[in-house]
Amino acid sequence: MPDVFINYRTGDEEATATLLDRELSRRFGSERIFRASKSIAAGRNFPQALLTAVRRCHVLLAVIGPRWTEARPADGGAPGTPGDWTQRELQEALGAATTVVPVLVGPVARLRRTELPEALAALADLQYRRLHHRTADADLRRIADDLAALVPSLAAVDRFRAGERAHHTGPAPLPAELPWQERWVDPVRLESARPDHPFLFSATVRWRPARTDASPRDPGLADLAVSTVVSRARALVAGENPEHRETALLLLRGELGCPYTDPAARITVRADDTDLNLDEADRARLAELSRLRKEAGARELHRLLERSRHPHPDDAAAEHAVRLVDALGLAPGSPERAAYAKRLARATAAVGRTAAAAQIRQHLAACRCTSPAE
Repeated sequence: MPDVFINYRTGDEEATATLLDRELSRRFGSERIFRASKSIAAGRNFPQALLTAVRRCHVLLAVIGPRWTEARPADGGAPGTPGDWTQRELQEALGAATTVVPVLVGPVARLRRTELPEALAALADLQYRRLHHRTADADLRRIADDLAALVPSLAAVDRFRAGERAHHTGPAPLPAELPWQERWVDPVRLESARPDHPFLFSATVRWRPARTDASPRDPGLADLAVSTVVSRARALVAGENPEHRETALLLLRGELGCPYTDPAARITVRADDTDLNLDEADRARLAELSRLRKEAGARELHRLLERSRHPHPDDAAAEHAVRLVDALGLAPGSPERAAYAKRLARATAAVGRTAAAAQIRQHLAACRCTSPAE
């Protein structure tokens, strides 16, 4: 009894149906795969043989190509009419709760209920597999793996044949790693710690499929590789100050230079020739800001040095006033000393030496002088 029924429409992808039959028969055995032109013996009742095989199979593969809705059945009936055997096989499988897997060939779009006969509308809700000539080996392998997972008897065939191979040939050799593909990334703006000064990131992105059975020619993988590297670079430099560009560049080269996989584990990527720069105008503004900061720092240092060499006039005035109070011999804490010091502070403030007056008052507080009422 066949485990897998290959359903296809005459005039649409007969060659693909034959390819499926050949590859699945090679893996699981020809008697387990049903394809009408191969499996129905001469002289047998054709309708009865078809319907019996559909009812007894575990999985029906519905091969759907670009002409599936336009092709005419062999008996001349239009798709959807009683003479359409492709539809009758599908209806029989759906009615018997048989697992149906649509196999979309080439660029065929996902099925829509509005584009299908009412009796087959349920096909649009079923998870499909795709078979493309560019990735045929990987696609066929995936379909066969799906069937082994769905049908225990096919999984048993896999295990038996794997045991035979191991017995006769020893452990299977490890698959060779696929070569690296590459794509240059033109400068991309990445936000820095200062949104008005973004970084300009560029690199050579190198990538290869994470699975050895995937095809590196899939154009979507190259876009995925670039997106993966740019996203990680954006996250790494988001908090970096543009004035510390060299530090951020070293961080990027260290993190992106080691191979890693994308979140979906479809590809392995790394980045070489990584560069992180700033727009010319931004670099000029940062250079000018740095120069101004250095000049301001130099002026402040010079002021402090000069003040250490030559006491400030306010400091000198305060010191002379305190010495004068001490020279008069007025006892610390006495009302006379406090009154005299207060008069000196007022006089000092009156001639514009406010800072000196404040220092005299601080000296009074340090001596715990009690000032008389004003």
